[in-house]
Amino acid sequence: MSLRTVTWTTLLTTLSFTLAAGAAQKLEKVPTPIDVAASPPLALVGSEIELAGSSVVLRDAKTVTLSVRNPQGKQATLAAELDESGRYSKRVRAVELGTYQVTAIAPDGRARAQATFTTASPAAVGEHAAAAGRELLDAGRKSVAKLVAAAARAPASPPREELVTRLGQLEQRLADAPARLDELELVITDVDTILAAHPATTPEFEPLFDALEEVSAKADPLAAQLEERVRQIEVGITDCDRLDMVGEAVGFLGLAVSLVGKPISVAANLLADKTFSTRLSARDPRLAANAEAKIAVDNAVKHSVGIAQGLDSWRGGVYTYVNDLVQFAAQKVFGAYCEKFEGPFEGTFHLEYYEGGEKWLAYDVALKGMLFLRYEKGSSPARVRGEFEGVADFPALWENFLVVESWAKPYTIARWARRPTLLGDVYLPEAGKLGRAALGMLRANPGYFYVPVEGLVQGDKLSIRFLDANQDYPERAKGKVIYVLVEPSLPIPQVAKVEVTYQGAHYILSRATHQGRGTADEPFTLPIQIDAKRKISFVDEGYTRREEEPGNFLLQWTLHLRTCNPGCPY
Repeated sequence: MSLRTVTWTTLLTTLSFTLAAGAAQKLEKVPTPIDVAASPPLALVGSEIELAGSSVVLRDAKTVTLSVRNPQGKQATLAAELDESGRYSKRVRAVELGTYQVTAIAPDGRARAQATFTTASPAAVGEHAAAAGRELLDAGRKSVAKLVAAAARAPASPPREELVTRLGQLEQRLADAPARLDELELVITDVDTILAAHPATTPEFEPLFDALEEVSAKADPLAAQLEERVRQIEVGITDCDRLDMVGEAVGFLGLAVSLVGKPISVAANLLADKTFSTRLSARDPRLAANAEAKIAVDNAVKHSVGIAQGLDSWRGGVYTYVNDLVQFAAQKVFGAYCEKFEGPFEGTFHLEYYEGGEKWLAYDVALKGMLFLRYEKGSSPARVRGEFEGVADFPALWENFLVVESWAKPYTIARWARRPTLLGDVYLPEAGKLGRAALGMLRANPGYFYVPVEGLVQGDKLSIRFLDANQDYPERAKGKVIYVLVEPSLPIPQVAKVEVTYQGAHYILSRATHQGRGTADEPFTLPIQIDAKRKISFVDEGYTRREEEPGNFLLQWTLHLRTCNPGCPY
């Protein structure tokens, strides 16, 4: 390809490569990448806001310019330096009430991104959080009736009847939530009064407002996720599926109670601290010098701490009740009808692509999580339903597209391969399946996946096949390849980029288990072993697979799973 006959624009738009059979993607000319986000999006007036994002270094230019316009229209300009990974962060204190406009300008001074954040009075922050909390717990209360209906479909038994009764009692406890959150607003009103008179004491209340802002940010998405998951319970395939999901839904309600209860607990502990009054005086010397002002603040704190401690007692009671109900549903109800294998698995996938014997793309994916398999007691063969559920990490991404597009070598001045940004790549067993799924949907855990399976258990054999994934990470977690090239006719850097889509958990798991065992959508068989000493049955299997076409590609899989009934003790 000659520069005499092909324009620069054509060169940029034809730089292409293949990530999988039939899936052509192009490294396309784009404006300089720049993004920005404000956190938290709703904050207490006077708080610090983090402005963070990413861009690319262009030669020696590595400064992102941040223009922040306050609610009165006054503008401030800040500078943030890009680190080696292309990330930047700057904190700004927002002292005016209202909505701020943020514009981030890339190092080339051309590309821009925008964000907003809003500051509110203490009373308004509390009111917004309380309203969001009410809606979340009301969604939880309404879901209980559907959980009762799902549980009632199991054959009659004393454990089933007790579960139905306990769910009704949980509904009554959640019905108290609106009045309790009204009391939380009374606490915030007292805090608002203190801060209006003594704004210098604001830092002492920041843990409380951090918790309130978290409720505002997460409550609505969690309520929507709960409603969707409860709907899925209503169409569950088997009694064991439904009973398992009833227990998970109750556990998810515990997550909701924990979220809404966090500012309650923070307020109770903060205001009851014996050093709190002294710390307030240290923040505002007027309190030490003015006895009347100090008495007014102390009285407001005493009034609030009494309310907060009563609220915290209610929160703790509901949370404990939910946790006890989760255990009862799992051990007494599910255990009365169903058996369950459960245990950990770990898997890896490695990919390399070559052109003319030279490598130009490689990446790794690491999977970890739990395998759950449920079936009815006393049946042989018994129908099995379950899931591989877990999180992915992406430890390596390597590229050299210049192997396949050698024309670009003279014009490339910088390039980067960026792995996905994972805000949380941990499995979070305490969150439960519904909680982990919600965090995946919220992109708080973008590597999350949920791959259902079905099959049969008979004698000492367990046969399962993969179903379509309910959740997988390829659309949430992508690698990015960025090239900076200099146009031949002008010394102006141009940016080109492409997103690298990783193979998903469904692909990795189904292919790892099927070398020499038919196609990936066919069942595979797991031998069941007995540990008489520990009184468990278990499956312990490992798989390795390697597919290679020298000079073209190399694919490698590993998978180890260990799943036990009634649960792996080691």
